[in-house]
Amino acid sequence: MLLLMLCLLLPLCAGAEGLLVAPFPEEAPESIVADAVASLLGRQVASLPDLNGAEAVNAMLAQPETLLLDTQAALFLSLQGYTAADCREAMRPVCCLGRQDLVLVMDAAAAMSRGIKDASSFRSWMADHEYELLIARFVDPDVIDYASFLLEQALPVLSETCFDREEALDALSSDMLQLLVLPAASLPEGVLPLFSLGSAPSPVLTDLPCAVSLGWPVCDGITLSLYASAALPQEEAAALADTLSAALLQEAPATLADALTAAGFTTAFLAGEAFTDETAAAFASYASYMTSEGLFFYEQ
Repeated sequence: MLLLMLCLLLPLCAGAEGLLVAPFPEEAPESIVADAVASLLGRQVASLPDLNGAEAVNAMLAQPETLLLDTQAALFLSLQGYTAADCREAMRPVCCLGRQDLVLVMDAAAAMSRGIKDASSFRSWMADHEYELLIARFVDPDVIDYASFLLEQALPVLSETCFDREEALDALSSDMLQLLVLPAASLPEGVLPLFSLGSAPSPVLTDLPCAVSLGWPVCDGITLSLYASAALPQEEAAALADTLSAALLQEAPATLADALTAAGFTTAFLAGEAFTDETAAAFASYASYMTSEGLFFYEQ
């Protein structure tokens, strides 16, 4: 099966350099984004669905000319010690292309039965019913579990650990748990979004209040970014970022922005020192969270 998939990819990739797409999270960034990036940069796209994320990251670390298009999976994998080197030092952030905002939701029927219809009534209900609601947590660390961890620390709620999102949605619909963090762009039917977890209103659900306006913890969502080995010269990384930045302004024909939209991401370009600083801050925040969960691999 792997051989067949590689054979299908080779005609698209001949003569170019390597770009890996890590299969994370469950709704992995669509291959259309990787194809668009590869076309713009003139680099090979090698989709590796039969490799886990750590193997994809390790391939990038081992080859200075190989790029990795990924969510924050590489950060979490590295902090658990699953990668060949500590990505805080061994990986160069190139640019962020897109973002998925996160929202806190309840099952709509369960919320109605409690008189909850929005963030305000949710806050009022919790004031009289502390620790009666369960928020979904997950076995494996990722951005959604990190956001859920922050909410569990800040709100008078308890948690219920789920194996994956499907299990959590089943538990939500049967009122076995009441709170779940989900991407705003892919909400299932029958849920009531309460507020977005970002520092600004969600561009997808514009009427929702955001966490910062409510005084609750902020998590700016799932990002789709381009990374390289630290061995790649900074000047080359900057040139790659410039190419993609210009492409995001392109209006026709089919654009990189269109590819991001198709994959469920809102365009959110960031590069240079600002993206390097954001990545470093994310590493620090995730390390603190994973330390409290007993999952941080490195010595403090």
